[in-house]
Amino acid sequence: SNSFTTMEDDENCPAKDILEEANAYLAEGKMQDAKETFERALEIQIQALGEDHPLVGETHASIGDVLKDIGDLEEAMKNFERALEIKVGQVGENHSDTGINYRHIGDIACRKEDYQKAEEMYRRVLKIHLESESNDNSYLAAIYKHLAEVLQSQQKLPETINMFKKSLALNLKIFGEDHPEVARTYVSIGDLLLKQ
Repeated sequence: SNSFTTMEDDENCPAKDILEEANAYLAEGKMQDAKETFERALEIQIQALGEDHPLVGETHASIGDVLKDIGDLEEAMKNFERALEIKVGQVGENHSDTGINYRHIGDIACRKEDYQKAEEMYRRVLKIHLESESNDNSYLAAIYKHLAEVLQSQQKLPETINMFKKSLALNLKIFGEDHPEVARTYVSIGDLLLKQ
């Protein structure tokens, strides 16, 4: 069995040249060309490695990113969900790499105004991040903010305020009082307090 974990790991990675071509299209902003090229690479990878190989999952995630940028949220969601399925099979549900996939799905769900699903995904990301004891406070602050926004969209005001306050506390540590992100969070909390 092949033991590629990322495209860069092995010169003999199936479709390596095609993936590089797709990434070049991406860098040039040629999204349709990137999508078609990633899809060509995916077919080759599935034939060479099987449907559940980690590289296949990575390529599904790349296709999902492109589709999200194009605005095809349904197909983006399908690709991110397939990438998640492969990642869960590889490292389990509570791994930080799996958290990235949950966040992608949460972002798409949010754009589709499926706030319940977005909330579920962001809560999974939050749980994984808190259990990992990571020191990445800016990532944690962003997750609290995303969670606050989807809770606000569902009119869950007390919990929304709580999440914004958690984001604010982290951003104060990171940026200090005079940062625009801190100011935006104060405004969000103030607006919500007025609505209560």
